[in-house]
Amino acid sequence: MAAQNIVVDFPTLVPTDTTADLYQGMNELHNIAWVRQARHKLYSVDPVSGSYILKVLFSMSGSGPPSIVIRDEYYRALQDCLLFMDGTNDFDTPYTADEANCLYFDAEDVRSSSTSGEASGTPTLIPKCPSEIDWKRQPDGDAQNRTFVVTGSPGIGKTLWLYFVLVERLLRRQHTFLQFTKQDVFYWHSNGCTTLEIASLKLGSLDPGYWFLIDSNTAISDPPFIFTLSRCRFVLSASCRDQRFVWLGKLSSSNYKWIMKPTSVSEVLIMNRFQEAVNDENKLISFCDSYGSCARYVFQCARNPKSYKRTLKAKLRKLSIRDLRDLVYNGDQSLPVKEEVSHLVVGIYPGPSRDDPYITIYTPSLLTIIESQFAAEWDDKAWDLFDSFRSTPQTRVPAGRILESRLHQTLAKGGQWEANTMVAVSEGDQNVIFSDNVANRKRAYVKFGRGARVRSKSSTSGSTPLDVHRFSFADFKKSFRETGYYRPLSQTHATYDSFVLDKKRETLVIIQSTMSTQHDVNKKGLAYLEEKWATGSFKIHYVVITDDETKTVRIPISKQYAHLIKKKVHICMGKADLFPVSRRFCFVKLKLVAN
Repeated sequence: MAAQNIVVDFPTLVPTDTTADLYQGMNELHNIAWVRQARHKLYSVDPVSGSYILKVLFSMSGSGPPSIVIRDEYYRALQDCLLFMDGTNDFDTPYTADEANCLYFDAEDVRSSSTSGEASGTPTLIPKCPSEIDWKRQPDGDAQNRTFVVTGSPGIGKTLWLYFVLVERLLRRQHTFLQFTKQDVFYWHSNGCTTLEIASLKLGSLDPGYWFLIDSNTAISDPPFIFTLSRCRFVLSASCRDQRFVWLGKLSSSNYKWIMKPTSVSEVLIMNRFQEAVNDENKLISFCDSYGSCARYVFQCARNPKSYKRTLKAKLRKLSIRDLRDLVYNGDQSLPVKEEVSHLVVGIYPGPSRDDPYITIYTPSLLTIIESQFAAEWDDKAWDLFDSFRSTPQTRVPAGRILESRLHQTLAKGGQWEANTMVAVSEGDQNVIFSDNVANRKRAYVKFGRGARVRSKSSTSGSTPLDVHRFSFADFKKSFRETGYYRPLSQTHATYDSFVLDKKRETLVIIQSTMSTQHDVNKKGLAYLEEKWATGSFKIHYVVITDDETKTVRIPISKQYAHLIKKKVHICMGKADLFPVSRRFCFVKLKLVAN
Protein backbone atom coordinates (compact mmCIF):
# COMPACT_ATOMS: atom_id res chain seq x y z
CA MET A 1 0.00 0.00 0.00
CA ALA A 2 1.46 3.35 -1.00
CA ALA A 3 2.35 5.76 1.75
CA GLN A 4 0.31 8.61 0.28
CA ASN A 5 -2.89 6.58 0.71
CA ILE A 6 -2.31 6.51 4.45
CA VAL A 7 -0.74 9.79 5.46
CA VAL A 8 -2.26 12.72 3.64
CA ASP A 9 0.11 15.37 4.94
CA PHE A 10 3.86 14.76 5.47
CA PRO A 11 5.26 17.73 7.46
CA THR A 12 8.77 16.24 7.53
CA LEU A 13 11.12 17.78 10.11
CA VAL A 14 14.65 18.86 9.26
CA PRO A 15 17.30 17.05 11.35
CA THR A 16 19.08 19.18 13.92
CA ASP A 17 22.40 18.67 15.67
CA THR A 18 20.62 16.81 18.46
CA THR A 19 18.62 14.52 16.15
CA ALA A 20 21.16 13.81 13.40
CA ASP A 21 22.43 10.55 14.95
CA LEU A 22 18.88 9.41 15.67
CA TYR A 23 17.69 9.99 12.10
CA GLN A 24 20.82 8.44 10.66
CA GLY A 25 20.21 5.28 12.70
CA MET A 26 16.57 5.13 11.66
CA ASN A 27 17.43 5.51 7.98
CA GLU A 28 20.15 2.87 8.28
CA LEU A 29 17.65 0.47 9.85
CA HIS A 30 15.18 1.10 7.02
CA ASN A 31 17.87 0.45 4.43
CA ILE A 32 19.10 -2.80 6.01
CA ALA A 33 15.73 -4.21 7.06
CA TRP A 34 13.15 -2.95 4.54
CA VAL A 35 15.20 -2.30 1.40
CA ARG A 36 17.95 -4.93 1.54
CA GLN A 37 16.16 -7.50 3.74
CA ALA A 38 19.60 -8.19 5.23
CA ARG A 39 18.67 -10.01 8.44
CA HIS A 40 22.26 -11.20 8.86
CA LYS A 41 23.42 -7.57 9.13
CA LEU A 42 21.20 -7.07 12.18
CA TYR A 43 21.41 -10.41 13.99
CA SER A 44 24.27 -12.56 15.18
CA VAL A 45 24.44 -15.60 17.47
CA ASP A 46 26.30 -15.60 20.77
CA PRO A 47 28.63 -18.62 20.55
CA VAL A 48 28.56 -19.14 24.33
CA SER A 49 24.83 -19.10 25.10
CA GLY A 50 23.35 -19.62 21.64
CA SER A 51 21.19 -16.51 22.13
CA TYR A 52 20.39 -14.23 19.19
CA ILE A 53 21.96 -10.78 19.45
CA LEU A 54 20.30 -7.80 17.75
CA LYS A 55 22.30 -4.70 16.78
CA VAL A 56 20.82 -1.42 18.07
CA LEU A 57 21.01 1.30 15.39
CA PHE A 58 19.20 3.99 17.39
CA SER A 59 18.08 4.42 20.99
CA MET A 60 14.60 5.37 22.19
CA SER A 61 15.84 6.27 25.67
CA GLY A 62 18.94 8.28 24.77
CA SER A 63 21.23 5.58 26.15
CA GLY A 64 21.47 1.84 26.23
CA PRO A 65 23.48 -1.15 25.04
CA PRO A 66 24.85 -1.35 21.48
CA SER A 67 23.26 -4.79 21.14
CA ILE A 68 20.22 -6.59 22.56
CA VAL A 69 20.16 -10.16 23.81
CA ILE A 70 16.86 -11.61 22.57
CA ARG A 71 15.36 -13.10 25.72
CA ASP A 72 12.88 -15.98 25.62
CA GLU A 73 10.41 -13.47 27.05
CA TYR A 74 10.80 -11.34 23.89
CA TYR A 75 9.80 -14.26 21.69
CA ARG A 76 6.87 -15.13 23.93
CA ALA A 77 5.63 -11.55 24.11
CA LEU A 78 5.67 -11.10 20.33
CA GLN A 79 4.15 -14.52 19.74
CA ASP A 80 1.32 -13.83 22.21
CA CYS A 81 0.86 -10.34 20.73
CA LEU A 82 0.25 -11.86 17.29
CA LEU A 83 -2.15 -14.42 18.77
CA PHE A 84 -4.01 -11.67 20.61
CA MET A 85 -4.43 -9.64 17.43
CA ASP A 86 -5.84 -12.80 15.86
CA GLY A 87 -8.46 -13.23 18.59
CA THR A 88 -6.83 -15.17 21.45
CA ASN A 89 -7.56 -13.66 24.87
CA ASP A 90 -5.98 -15.96 27.45
CA PHE A 91 -2.26 -16.60 27.89
CA ASP A 92 -0.73 -18.95 30.46
CA THR A 93 2.68 -18.24 31.95
CA PRO A 94 5.20 -21.07 31.49
CA TYR A 95 7.35 -21.58 34.57
CA THR A 96 10.35 -23.64 35.49
CA ALA A 97 10.13 -25.58 38.74
CA ASP A 98 12.51 -23.10 40.41
CA GLU A 99 10.33 -20.13 39.38
CA ALA A 100 7.18 -21.84 40.64
CA ASN A 101 8.90 -22.58 43.95
CA CYS A 102 10.03 -18.98 44.42
CA LEU A 103 6.54 -17.64 43.68
CA TYR A 104 4.92 -20.17 46.05
CA PHE A 105 2.60 -21.60 43.44
CA ASP A 106 0.60 -24.68 44.28
CA ALA A 107 0.67 -27.50 41.74
CA GLU A 108 -2.80 -26.65 40.44
CA ASP A 109 -1.86 -22.99 39.91
CA VAL A 110 0.65 -23.62 37.12
CA ARG A 111 -1.48 -24.31 34.07
CA SER A 112 1.30 -24.25 31.49
CA SER A 113 4.69 -25.24 32.74
CA SER A 114 8.12 -26.53 31.86
CA THR A 115 8.68 -27.82 35.37
CA SER A 116 10.46 -30.99 36.33
CA GLY A 117 7.25 -32.61 37.55
CA GLU A 118 5.53 -35.25 35.46
CA ALA A 119 2.06 -33.74 35.34
CA SER A 120 2.64 -30.01 35.20
CA GLY A 121 1.28 -29.26 31.75
CA THR A 122 2.73 -28.83 28.27
CA PRO A 123 5.17 -25.96 27.77
CA THR A 124 4.39 -23.40 25.10
CA LEU A 125 6.92 -23.75 22.30
CA ILE A 126 8.81 -20.63 21.32
CA PRO A 127 10.73 -19.96 18.10
CA LYS A 128 14.40 -20.89 18.04
CA CYS A 129 15.30 -17.77 16.04
CA PRO A 130 13.50 -14.50 15.16
CA SER A 131 12.89 -15.49 11.53
CA GLU A 132 10.68 -18.39 12.69
CA ILE A 133 8.05 -16.13 14.25
CA ASP A 134 4.77 -16.74 12.42
CA TRP A 135 3.30 -13.50 11.02
CA LYS A 136 1.09 -15.17 8.42
CA ARG A 137 -2.20 -14.72 10.22
CA GLN A 138 -3.29 -11.08 10.08
CA PRO A 139 -6.28 -9.56 11.89
CA ASP A 140 -9.26 -8.54 9.82
CA GLY A 141 -10.97 -5.19 9.94
CA ASP A 142 -13.63 -6.35 12.41
CA ALA A 143 -11.20 -7.82 14.96
CA GLN A 144 -11.86 -6.42 18.44
CA ASN A 145 -8.41 -7.09 19.91
CA ARG A 146 -6.59 -3.85 19.18
CA THR A 147 -4.16 -2.99 21.98
CA PHE A 148 -1.41 -5.18 23.43
CA VAL A 149 0.61 -3.79 26.35
CA VAL A 150 3.86 -5.32 27.60
CA THR A 151 4.37 -4.24 31.19
CA GLY A 152 6.22 -5.32 34.34
CA SER A 153 9.05 -4.26 36.63
CA PRO A 154 11.28 -1.32 35.64
CA GLY A 155 14.61 -2.01 33.99
CA ILE A 156 13.87 -5.43 32.45
CA GLY A 157 14.05 -4.46 28.75
CA LYS A 158 10.47 -3.59 27.76
CA THR A 159 11.63 -0.70 25.53
CA LEU A 160 14.26 -2.95 23.93
CA TRP A 161 11.50 -5.47 23.20
CA LEU A 162 9.64 -2.74 21.30
CA TYR A 163 12.74 -2.15 19.15
CA PHE A 164 12.85 -5.91 18.48
CA VAL A 165 9.20 -5.78 17.30
CA LEU A 166 9.99 -2.83 15.03
CA VAL A 167 12.92 -4.65 13.42
CA GLU A 168 10.86 -7.78 12.77
CA ARG A 169 8.08 -5.76 11.15
CA LEU A 170 10.49 -3.85 8.91
CA LEU A 171 12.16 -7.10 7.82
CA ARG A 172 8.68 -8.14 6.64
CA ARG A 173 8.05 -4.72 5.01
CA GLN A 174 5.08 -3.92 7.20
CA HIS A 175 4.08 -0.28 7.64
CA THR A 176 4.76 0.80 11.23
CA PHE A 177 4.42 3.94 13.35
CA LEU A 178 6.64 4.50 16.40
CA GLN A 179 6.34 7.08 19.17
CA PHE A 180 8.79 7.57 22.02
CA THR A 181 8.79 11.39 22.27
CA LYS A 182 5.88 13.70 23.05
CA GLN A 183 6.02 15.76 19.86
CA ASP A 184 6.85 13.31 17.08
CA VAL A 185 5.72 10.09 15.44
CA PHE A 186 8.12 8.15 13.21
CA TYR A 187 6.61 6.32 10.25
CA TRP A 188 8.34 3.53 8.34
CA HIS A 189 7.07 2.85 4.83
CA SER A 190 8.40 1.73 1.45
CA ASN A 191 10.01 5.11 0.70
CA GLY A 192 11.88 5.43 3.99
CA CYS A 193 11.36 6.71 7.52
CA THR A 194 9.37 9.93 7.91
CA THR A 195 9.19 12.12 11.00
CA LEU A 196 5.65 13.39 11.59
CA GLU A 197 4.81 16.33 13.80
CA ILE A 198 1.78 15.35 15.87
CA ALA A 199 0.28 18.84 15.98
CA SER A 200 -0.17 18.95 12.18
CA LEU A 201 -0.75 15.24 11.56
CA LYS A 202 -3.55 14.20 9.21
CA LEU A 203 -4.45 10.60 8.50
CA GLY A 204 -6.40 8.72 5.93
CA SER A 205 -7.78 5.24 6.58
CA LEU A 206 -5.53 2.88 8.54
CA ASP A 207 -6.42 -0.81 8.37
CA PRO A 208 -5.53 -3.34 11.12
CA GLY A 209 -2.32 -4.31 9.31
CA TYR A 210 -0.73 -1.05 10.47
CA TRP A 211 0.80 -1.07 13.93
CA PHE A 212 1.44 1.89 16.18
CA LEU A 213 4.32 1.12 18.58
CA ILE A 214 4.49 3.30 21.70
CA ASP A 215 7.18 3.44 24.36
CA SER A 216 4.98 4.83 27.13
CA ASN A 217 6.97 7.00 29.55
CA THR A 218 6.55 10.04 31.77
CA ALA A 219 6.14 12.26 28.68
CA ILE A 220 3.70 10.01 26.81
CA SER A 221 0.58 8.96 28.67
CA ASP A 222 -1.52 8.16 25.60
CA PRO A 223 -1.16 8.05 21.79
CA PRO A 224 -2.26 10.90 19.51
CA PHE A 225 -6.05 11.05 19.54
CA ILE A 226 -6.25 10.89 15.75
CA PHE A 227 -4.78 7.36 15.81
CA THR A 228 -7.41 6.11 18.26
CA LEU A 229 -10.02 6.92 15.61
CA SER A 230 -8.36 4.58 13.12
CA ARG A 231 -8.40 0.78 12.99
CA CYS A 232 -4.64 0.35 13.45
CA ARG A 233 -3.24 -1.87 16.19
CA PHE A 234 -1.48 -0.44 19.26
CA VAL A 235 1.52 -2.20 20.81
CA LEU A 236 2.93 -0.58 23.95
CA SER A 237 5.77 -1.02 26.40
CA ALA A 238 4.84 0.58 29.72
CA SER A 239 5.29 0.49 33.47
CA CYS A 240 2.43 -0.82 35.61
CA ARG A 241 1.26 2.59 36.79
CA ASP A 242 -2.46 3.15 36.36
CA GLN A 243 -2.01 6.55 34.71
CA ARG A 244 -0.38 4.84 31.72
CA PHE A 245 -3.64 3.07 30.90
CA VAL A 246 -6.41 5.62 31.46
CA TRP A 247 -6.88 6.10 27.71
CA LEU A 248 -7.50 2.38 27.19
CA GLY A 249 -10.84 2.71 28.96
CA LYS A 250 -11.99 5.12 26.26
CA LEU A 251 -11.53 2.58 23.46
CA SER A 252 -14.37 0.34 22.36
CA SER A 253 -11.95 -2.45 21.47
CA SER A 254 -10.23 -5.01 23.73
CA ASN A 255 -6.77 -4.69 25.26
CA TYR A 256 -4.41 -7.05 27.08
CA LYS A 257 -1.73 -6.22 29.66
CA TRP A 258 0.99 -8.86 29.26
CA ILE A 259 3.41 -8.97 32.22
CA MET A 260 7.05 -9.67 31.36
CA LYS A 261 9.21 -11.65 33.77
CA PRO A 262 12.18 -9.76 35.25
CA THR A 263 15.58 -10.63 33.87
CA SER A 264 17.25 -13.64 35.50
CA VAL A 265 20.83 -13.81 36.77
CA SER A 266 21.83 -16.04 33.84
CA GLU A 267 20.36 -13.53 31.37
CA VAL A 268 22.22 -10.67 33.06
CA LEU A 269 25.50 -12.56 32.66
CA ILE A 270 24.83 -13.05 28.93
CA MET A 271 23.87 -9.37 28.51
CA ASN A 272 27.03 -8.30 30.30
CA ARG A 273 29.22 -9.36 27.37
CA PHE A 274 27.37 -6.95 25.07
CA GLN A 275 27.50 -3.83 27.24
CA GLU A 276 29.74 -0.90 26.33
CA ALA A 277 31.56 -1.45 29.64
CA VAL A 278 31.79 -5.10 30.69
CA ASN A 279 31.38 -5.72 34.43
CA ASP A 280 33.10 -8.27 36.64
CA GLU A 281 30.80 -11.31 36.75
CA ASN A 282 31.31 -11.98 40.45
CA LYS A 283 30.21 -8.42 41.24
CA LEU A 284 27.13 -8.85 39.06
CA ILE A 285 26.16 -12.09 40.78
CA SER A 286 26.71 -10.59 44.22
CA PHE A 287 24.56 -7.56 43.35
CA CYS A 288 21.78 -9.77 41.94
CA ASP A 289 21.81 -11.93 45.07
CA SER A 290 21.48 -8.86 47.28
CA TYR A 291 19.19 -6.53 45.36
CA GLY A 292 17.58 -8.43 42.48
CA SER A 293 18.48 -9.02 38.86
CA CYS A 294 16.61 -6.26 36.96
CA ALA A 295 19.17 -5.54 34.26
CA ARG A 296 19.11 -1.72 34.28
CA TYR A 297 19.96 -1.39 37.97
CA VAL A 298 22.51 -4.20 37.85
CA PHE A 299 24.54 -2.58 35.07
CA GLN A 300 24.20 0.90 36.55
CA CYS A 301 25.02 0.07 40.15
CA ALA A 302 26.87 -3.26 40.51
CA ARG A 303 30.26 -1.54 40.43
CA ASN A 304 29.43 0.45 43.55
CA PRO A 305 27.01 -1.62 45.67
CA LYS A 306 27.82 0.32 48.86
CA SER A 307 26.54 3.53 47.28
CA TYR A 308 23.41 1.71 46.11
CA LYS A 309 22.80 0.38 49.62
CA ARG A 310 23.20 3.86 51.13
CA THR A 311 20.70 5.24 48.61
CA LEU A 312 18.26 2.44 49.36
CA LYS A 313 18.46 2.98 53.12
CA ALA A 314 17.99 6.73 52.71
CA LYS A 315 14.80 6.15 50.73
CA LEU A 316 13.52 3.53 53.19
CA ARG A 317 13.89 6.02 56.05
CA LYS A 318 11.10 8.06 54.47
CA LEU A 319 8.63 5.17 54.76
CA SER A 320 6.51 3.79 57.56
CA ILE A 321 5.63 0.11 57.83
CA ARG A 322 2.16 0.96 56.58
CA ASP A 323 3.78 2.63 53.55
CA LEU A 324 5.73 -0.58 52.94
CA ARG A 325 2.54 -2.61 53.16
CA ASP A 326 0.92 -0.28 50.62
CA LEU A 327 3.92 -0.58 48.29
CA VAL A 328 3.51 -4.33 48.18
CA TYR A 329 -0.23 -4.19 47.58
CA ASN A 330 0.04 -1.45 44.97
CA GLY A 331 3.08 -2.90 43.22
CA ASP A 332 4.47 -0.33 40.81
CA GLN A 333 1.24 1.72 40.98
CA SER A 334 2.48 3.51 44.10
CA LEU A 335 2.03 7.17 44.94
CA PRO A 336 4.62 9.53 43.42
CA VAL A 337 6.32 10.14 46.77
CA LYS A 338 7.07 6.41 46.97
CA GLU A 339 7.84 5.63 43.34
CA GLU A 340 11.61 5.84 43.70
CA VAL A 341 11.80 3.30 46.51
CA SER A 342 9.21 1.00 44.91
CA HIS A 343 11.55 0.52 41.94
CA LEU A 344 14.32 -0.64 44.27
CA VAL A 345 12.28 -2.92 46.53
CA VAL A 346 9.14 -4.18 44.81
CA GLY A 347 9.13 -6.41 41.75
CA ILE A 348 6.28 -7.59 39.53
CA TYR A 349 5.98 -11.08 38.09
CA PRO A 350 3.26 -12.65 35.95
CA GLY A 351 1.07 -15.11 37.80
CA PRO A 352 -0.32 -18.31 36.25
CA SER A 353 -2.03 -16.01 33.73
CA ARG A 354 0.07 -13.37 31.94
CA ASP A 355 -2.21 -10.53 32.99
CA ASP A 356 -2.20 -11.44 36.70
CA PRO A 357 0.39 -9.38 38.65
CA TYR A 358 2.26 -11.13 41.46
CA ILE A 359 4.21 -8.77 43.70
CA THR A 360 7.46 -9.56 45.45
CA ILE A 361 10.20 -8.05 47.55
CA TYR A 362 13.10 -8.86 45.23
CA THR A 363 15.43 -10.81 47.53
CA PRO A 364 15.76 -12.10 51.12
CA SER A 365 18.70 -9.71 51.54
CA LEU A 366 16.43 -6.75 50.79
CA LEU A 367 14.01 -7.93 53.43
CA THR A 368 16.90 -8.12 55.91
CA ILE A 369 17.70 -4.46 55.18
CA ILE A 370 14.03 -3.56 55.67
CA GLU A 371 13.87 -5.45 58.98
CA SER A 372 16.98 -3.65 60.20
CA GLN A 373 15.57 -0.29 59.11
CA PHE A 374 12.37 -0.71 61.13
CA ALA A 375 14.05 -2.60 64.02
CA ALA A 376 11.71 -3.14 67.01
CA GLU A 377 8.71 -1.81 65.11
CA TRP A 378 9.18 -4.62 62.60
CA ASP A 379 9.11 -7.25 65.37
CA ASP A 380 5.86 -5.75 66.66
CA LYS A 381 4.10 -5.82 63.30
CA ALA A 382 5.73 -8.69 61.40
CA TRP A 383 2.92 -11.14 62.23
CA ASP A 384 0.27 -8.76 60.98
CA LEU A 385 2.20 -8.03 57.77
CA PHE A 386 2.71 -11.75 57.19
CA ASP A 387 -0.96 -12.52 57.80
CA SER A 388 -2.05 -9.70 55.50
CA PHE A 389 0.27 -10.72 52.63
CA ARG A 390 -0.48 -14.42 53.19
CA SER A 391 -4.20 -13.91 52.61
CA THR A 392 -3.84 -12.82 48.96
CA PRO A 393 -2.29 -15.06 46.26
CA GLN A 394 -0.68 -12.09 44.48
CA THR A 395 1.26 -11.06 47.61
CA ARG A 396 2.28 -14.49 48.89
CA VAL A 397 5.90 -13.95 47.84
CA PRO A 398 6.50 -11.16 50.42
CA ALA A 399 4.77 -13.41 52.97
CA GLY A 400 7.14 -16.20 52.01
CA ARG A 401 10.12 -13.88 52.42
CA ILE A 402 8.93 -13.03 55.94
CA LEU A 403 8.35 -16.72 56.75
CA GLU A 404 11.85 -17.67 55.62
CA SER A 405 13.43 -14.83 57.61
CA ARG A 406 11.55 -15.71 60.80
CA LEU A 407 12.47 -19.38 60.42
CA HIS A 408 16.17 -18.53 60.21
CA GLN A 409 15.89 -16.59 63.47
CA THR A 410 13.79 -19.26 65.20
CA LEU A 411 15.75 -22.34 64.17
CA ALA A 412 19.18 -20.90 64.95
CA LYS A 413 18.09 -20.33 68.56
CA GLY A 414 17.68 -24.07 68.97
CA GLY A 415 14.67 -26.07 70.10
CA GLN A 416 12.51 -29.08 69.34
CA TRP A 417 9.58 -29.27 66.94
CA GLU A 418 7.05 -31.98 66.22
CA ALA A 419 6.84 -33.08 62.57
CA ASN A 420 4.96 -35.45 60.26
CA THR A 421 6.95 -38.18 58.56
CA MET A 422 6.60 -37.99 54.76
CA VAL A 423 6.16 -41.11 52.65
CA ALA A 424 6.27 -41.91 48.94
CA VAL A 425 2.74 -41.49 47.55
CA SER A 426 3.39 -41.79 43.80
CA GLU A 427 6.16 -42.42 41.33
CA GLY A 428 6.65 -41.23 37.75
CA ASP A 429 9.31 -41.68 35.13
CA GLN A 430 11.53 -39.00 36.67
CA ASN A 431 10.36 -38.26 40.21
CA VAL A 432 9.17 -39.86 43.40
CA ILE A 433 6.49 -37.76 45.14
CA PHE A 434 6.71 -37.64 48.93
CA SER A 435 3.93 -36.23 51.09
CA ASP A 436 2.42 -36.29 54.57
CA ASN A 437 0.92 -39.65 55.43
CA VAL A 438 -2.58 -38.34 56.16
CA ALA A 439 -4.18 -41.78 56.61
CA ASN A 440 -1.64 -42.98 59.16
CA ARG A 441 0.28 -40.04 60.57
CA LYS A 442 3.63 -40.96 62.03
CA ARG A 443 5.23 -38.37 64.28
CA ALA A 444 8.86 -37.34 64.22
CA TYR A 445 10.79 -34.81 66.29
CA VAL A 446 13.38 -32.38 64.95
CA LYS A 447 15.81 -30.96 67.48
CA PHE A 448 18.48 -28.29 66.92
CA GLY A 449 21.00 -27.19 69.54
CA ARG A 450 24.32 -28.88 70.26
CA GLY A 451 23.89 -30.36 66.79
CA ALA A 452 20.89 -31.77 64.92
CA ARG A 453 18.66 -34.81 65.31
CA VAL A 454 15.56 -36.17 63.58
CA ARG A 455 14.06 -38.91 65.76
CA SER A 456 10.84 -40.77 66.39
CA LYS A 457 10.83 -39.89 70.11
CA SER A 458 10.74 -36.54 71.87
CA SER A 459 13.78 -35.38 73.81
CA THR A 460 13.63 -33.74 77.23
CA SER A 461 17.18 -32.37 77.20
CA GLY A 462 17.72 -28.66 76.73
CA SER A 463 18.81 -26.86 73.56
CA THR A 464 21.41 -24.18 72.96
CA PRO A 465 21.71 -21.68 70.10
CA LEU A 466 23.64 -22.74 67.03
CA ASP A 467 26.51 -20.77 65.55
CA VAL A 468 25.28 -19.17 62.30
CA HIS A 469 27.53 -19.31 59.24
CA ARG A 470 26.80 -17.37 56.03
CA PHE A 471 28.29 -18.80 52.85
CA SER A 472 28.34 -18.25 49.10
CA PHE A 473 27.84 -21.01 46.57
CA ALA A 474 31.52 -20.71 45.70
CA ASP A 475 32.10 -22.20 49.16
CA PHE A 476 30.46 -25.44 48.04
CA LYS A 477 33.85 -26.75 47.02
CA LYS A 478 35.25 -26.09 50.46
CA SER A 479 34.80 -28.18 53.56
CA PHE A 480 32.32 -27.14 56.24
CA ARG A 481 34.27 -28.00 59.36
CA GLU A 482 32.09 -26.78 62.22
CA THR A 483 28.78 -27.86 63.68
CA GLY A 484 26.29 -25.04 63.13
CA TYR A 485 23.48 -23.43 61.19
CA TYR A 486 24.50 -22.67 57.58
CA ARG A 487 22.61 -20.08 55.54
CA PRO A 488 23.49 -19.16 51.92
CA LEU A 489 24.11 -15.53 51.02
CA SER A 490 22.22 -15.80 47.75
CA GLN A 491 18.52 -15.80 46.97
CA THR A 492 16.28 -18.70 47.99
CA HIS A 493 17.94 -21.91 46.86
CA ALA A 494 15.78 -24.38 44.95
CA THR A 495 16.91 -27.27 47.16
CA TYR A 496 17.14 -25.60 50.56
CA ASP A 497 17.02 -22.33 52.50
CA SER A 498 19.58 -23.49 55.05
CA PHE A 499 21.05 -26.59 56.65
CA VAL A 500 22.29 -27.70 60.05
CA LEU A 501 25.54 -29.64 60.16
CA ASP A 502 26.28 -31.92 63.11
CA LYS A 503 29.85 -33.08 62.67
CA LYS A 504 29.84 -35.25 65.82
CA ARG A 505 26.76 -37.26 64.82
CA GLU A 506 27.65 -37.12 61.10
CA THR A 507 24.24 -35.65 60.34
CA LEU A 508 23.13 -33.05 57.81
CA VAL A 509 19.60 -31.64 58.10
CA ILE A 510 18.41 -29.81 54.98
CA ILE A 511 15.77 -27.14 55.66
CA GLN A 512 13.30 -25.82 53.07
CA SER A 513 10.49 -23.38 53.82
CA THR A 514 7.43 -22.95 51.64
CA MET A 515 3.78 -21.92 51.78
CA SER A 516 2.82 -24.02 48.77
CA THR A 517 1.29 -27.47 48.73
CA GLN A 518 4.11 -28.58 46.40
CA HIS A 519 7.81 -27.71 46.26
CA ASP A 520 10.12 -29.28 43.70
CA VAL A 521 13.63 -30.22 44.80
CA ASN A 522 16.33 -29.07 42.39
CA LYS A 523 18.46 -31.86 40.90
CA LYS A 524 21.65 -29.78 40.90
CA GLY A 525 21.38 -29.26 44.64
CA LEU A 526 20.86 -32.97 45.17
CA ALA A 527 23.84 -33.76 42.96
CA TYR A 528 25.93 -31.50 45.18
CA LEU A 529 24.71 -33.32 48.29
CA GLU A 530 25.62 -36.65 46.75
CA GLU A 531 29.10 -35.44 45.82
CA LYS A 532 29.88 -33.83 49.16
CA TRP A 533 27.99 -35.67 51.87
CA ALA A 534 26.73 -39.06 50.66
CA THR A 535 29.85 -40.90 51.76
CA GLY A 536 30.59 -43.21 54.65
CA SER A 537 28.12 -43.04 57.53
CA PHE A 538 26.85 -39.48 56.99
CA LYS A 539 23.05 -39.23 57.31
CA ILE A 540 21.04 -36.65 55.32
CA HIS A 541 17.54 -35.63 56.43
CA TYR A 542 15.15 -33.27 54.62
CA VAL A 543 12.88 -31.00 56.67
CA VAL A 544 10.11 -29.02 54.97
CA ILE A 545 8.72 -26.22 57.13
CA THR A 546 5.47 -24.37 56.48
CA ASP A 547 3.31 -22.09 58.55
CA ASP A 548 0.37 -23.80 60.22
CA GLU A 549 -2.02 -22.95 57.36
CA THR A 550 -0.31 -25.43 55.01
CA LYS A 551 -1.26 -28.77 56.53
CA THR A 552 0.23 -31.06 53.87
CA VAL A 553 2.90 -30.63 51.23
CA ARG A 554 4.14 -32.68 48.25
CA ILE A 555 7.86 -32.91 47.49
CA PRO A 556 8.88 -34.27 44.05
CA ILE A 557 12.41 -35.66 44.30
CA SER A 558 14.38 -37.05 41.38
CA LYS A 559 14.45 -40.86 41.45
CA GLN A 560 18.18 -40.65 40.86
CA TYR A 561 18.74 -38.97 44.23
CA ALA A 562 15.77 -39.95 46.42
CA HIS A 563 17.82 -42.66 48.12
CA LEU A 564 20.27 -40.07 49.48
CA ILE A 565 17.76 -38.70 51.99
CA LYS A 566 17.14 -40.96 54.97
CA LYS A 567 14.20 -39.13 56.56
CA LYS A 568 11.80 -36.63 55.06
CA VAL A 569 9.57 -34.76 57.50
CA HIS A 570 7.18 -31.79 57.49
CA ILE A 571 6.91 -29.25 60.32
CA CYS A 572 3.84 -26.99 60.55
CA MET A 573 5.35 -24.08 62.47
CA GLY A 574 2.88 -22.18 64.63
CA LYS A 575 2.62 -18.39 64.73
CA ALA A 576 3.74 -18.31 68.36
CA ASP A 577 7.09 -19.84 67.38
CA LEU A 578 7.52 -17.63 64.31
CA PHE A 579 6.42 -14.34 65.87
CA PRO A 580 7.04 -14.58 69.63
CA VAL A 581 7.05 -10.81 70.26
CA SER A 582 4.61 -9.57 67.60
CA ARG A 583 1.45 -7.74 68.48
CA ARG A 584 -1.63 -7.71 66.26
CA PHE A 585 -2.30 -4.30 64.66
CA CYS A 586 -5.04 -5.53 62.35
CA PHE A 587 -4.05 -3.91 59.07
CA VAL A 588 -6.95 -3.88 56.68
CA LYS A 589 -6.48 -6.78 54.25
CA LEU A 590 -6.52 -5.35 50.77
CA LYS A 591 -7.29 -7.46 47.74
CA LEU A 592 -5.00 -7.00 44.75
CA VAL A 593 -7.15 -7.08 41.65
CA ALA A 594 -5.63 -7.73 38.24
CA ASN A 595 -6.35 -5.05 35.66
